[in-house]
Amino acid sequence: MKKTEDFIKYIKRWIISHYSEFTYKPYIVRDLKYKGRYILKFSSIPNISVIIESDGTFDMWCNIKYNEKEYMENPLDLLTVIKKNHKGFYCDLCIKKAYHKTKQKIWENHLKDFITWAKENLKKGNKFMVIIYEEEDKYDSYDLGIVPKDFDIMNESHHKHIPFRFNKNSNYKYIYYFPIQK
Repeated sequence: MKKTEDFIKYIKRWIISHYSEFTYKPYIVRDLKYKGRYILKFSSIPNISVIIESDGTFDMWCNIKYNEKEYMENPLDLLTVIKKNHKGFYCDLCIKKAYHKTKQKIWENHLKDFITWAKENLKKGNKFMVIIYEEEDKYDSYDLGIVPKDFDIMNESHHKHIPFRFNKNSNYKYIYYFPIQK
């Protein structure tokens, strides 16, 4: 086994040990297009996938297809670039450097954020929200997020639920909601 595949092995073991913490159960499939790449998916949620690669890539994508257009967003970036110096292992992309004795401890800390995100966002009744803004060229600008079922875009106190700044006086053209589960 190649040394670089230890991240994938770790993720597989980690999912098994944390399986009960997820409302929508995660599972891993091998990506048939790219050798060495795996995709983590959630049962009943086809629009969220996490690309996992042996180099530490853990990219989550929300993907909505509507009216022959595709809207994508990366709501949580857990890319890990592990480096080592005399103090120990650390993630080179993290702003605050935390040193650990093993690479697994770094992955463990990063994946805690993944569990937190999943618990907050992948709830029954939550929905995807796509805001399409008015643009002069042929390409639309948009925002994509996951919001609670009682979300009201005009209520500014609800804006804490969306990962982007929304100005209700902005030049948005459409707002679409899609159920999170199929």
